[in-house]
Amino acid sequence: MKLLFTQESDFRRERDFGSKVSATFDFVSSQFKPLLKCLAYFALPGALLMGIGLGMFMGPATGFYASLFRGAQQSGANAMSSLDPLAMYRGWGGVGLLLTVLGSFTAFLLLSSTVYTYLRVRLNLPATETVQPRQVWDWMRPRLGRMVLACLLLFGLSFVVMLVFGVVFAGIAALGGVGWAILLVFLLYAALMWIAGCLSLYFPVLWLEDVGPLQALTRCFYLIKGKWWSTFGLLMVMAIIQSTMSYIFAIPMYGLLMMDILQLTSNGAPHDTSLLMQAATLLYSGSAVLLLALPLLALGFQYFNLAERRDSIGARQQLAMLGQTAAPETTSQFYRPDEEGEY
Repeated sequence: MKLLFTQESDFRRERDFGSKVSATFDFVSSQFKPLLKCLAYFALPGALLMGIGLGMFMGPATGFYASLFRGAQQSGANAMSSLDPLAMYRGWGGVGLLLTVLGSFTAFLLLSSTVYTYLRVRLNLPATETVQPRQVWDWMRPRLGRMVLACLLLFGLSFVVMLVFGVVFAGIAALGGVGWAILLVFLLYAALMWIAGCLSLYFPVLWLEDVGPLQALTRCFYLIKGKWWSTFGLLMVMAIIQSTMSYIFAIPMYGLLMMDILQLTSNGAPHDTSLLMQAATLLYSGSAVLLLALPLLALGFQYFNLAERRDSIGARQQLAMLGQTAAPETTSQFYRPDEEGEY
């Protein structure tokens, strides 16, 4: 059986929509063990931190919703009046939420860095070699600072856009009325969706082309020109697949959560499921982060597809290799050079 994705020409080629989806799963199946090993080394710690924080947050959240349901049974619509809406965010609940946010950011940063570094290393390795975590780390480590700067750049741009939107929205609402303000909301939402679709190639360009944050920003807009819908559609399809698979691993967490809420609502005495809940949140967070590699890989193949359409890198490499390899020898089991043969 021929090994898949062991040379650069396997990546740098044009693909249609279905081929990009199948290439993603073919890559995962052919590179499963070394890829999973690298993800476990570098991305899983952030996922575990997110799972620990989520487990800490679930306890106060369970108590809050149980009090809400119990109050609704007793006082109906006035249940919220006697509850503190910020109760589950105080104490250990707030610490858990903070760890969840920090773990989510760390997990995404390390996951995207690991996935695209793995692709970069695989491009440059001989076909007979297997990608090792040390090779991924050696290439990724000096570039993590640039990845953080890129994330801060995106966050800053998002903050500026939302600030400008708030000022414009308030001005139009004051001068032109609510109708114009609602129209502005729809127009801005469409613009933000378009920008988000373009920026979906930001991290693939940043890592696979080894450029700076600003250069990657302009490059992804250049590549996606005329291919926005296919990129957005690919991202949505892979996100649906990833989220559906993640929900399977979330069933134990939601089951324990509902059991605790119902028990608290009925008699006020919860089951001691803290360890089980922590295990369930770790299972969910770890699987969700690892499965997030699927849409990231699909965007990587979309980058190769668009880069090949724009720049024909793979085609030029194939042309440059013509004549550099020895011509294959042809033999026949019936005729030899010293035989005349039958004519």
